[in-house]
Amino acid sequence: MAEKITIGAINTDWSTRKPAVATPSALQKDIAKRVAELGAHVLSASEVSSAKLADKVVQRLFDDHGAREFGFVHDKIGYDRIVQFFDEEVYERIDDIPHSVSTIGKYMGVHYTHLATNEKHLHVSVHLPHKKGRGAAKLALARYIEDKMAEVDAVFVSGDFNDSAANIGPVLTGMKLAVTGATSTTAAATQKDNIAAWEECELTDVVLQADAPYSHFPLACTAALPEE
Repeated sequence: MAEKITIGAINTDWSTRKPAVATPSALQKDIAKRVAELGAHVLSASEVSSAKLADKVVQRLFDDHGAREFGFVHDKIGYDRIVQFFDEEVYERIDDIPHSVSTIGKYMGVHYTHLATNEKHLHVSVHLPHKKGRGAAKLALARYIEDKMAEVDAVFVSGDFNDSAANIGPVLTGMKLAVTGATSTTAAATQKDNIAAWEECELTDVVLQADAPYSHFPLACTAALPEE
């Protein structure tokens, strides 16, 4: 059977957080809950206001949910801090390849070894602009993925795309999108958040948590890796 990984994304609504997640403790607890419920092996969290949050989320995943060991990588992409959580029983980070960050492209890319297949995977967390700099960000992201595609066995992109599948699809050449058509990923009935995968992966089981206390719905999908 094909190996499967689950990829997720959460926008934590830095500037418009609802009362249910307004305190650091409540936010940490809820993010850990979402990661566990979604079953994410890699998850992008955008609009993270504190670098300390990631460590607390990882601890809560272990304490509250009995989750396996998780690691994380974080950095700032302009005003926004982005975090990429990863399941250390599924992935081992390739430490001698520094993570890539672009304040223009609004992305953070991290290289891993997939432990079951020994493949090299690149996971890219994004929070693309919704106004100024949209074109430049998309161009930078597309160039980054094109440059790295030949160096790895698979590329995955997750996070807040701030655009529809119809508009972002042509930018991510050779990749499939998890959310297409008229499906909404926000409370405002717009399609902003998404997950993309290398075209030879099969994307299945898309989950949207519309009951979550965020204006963006936490989401996840399963990617079946191609068999040898």
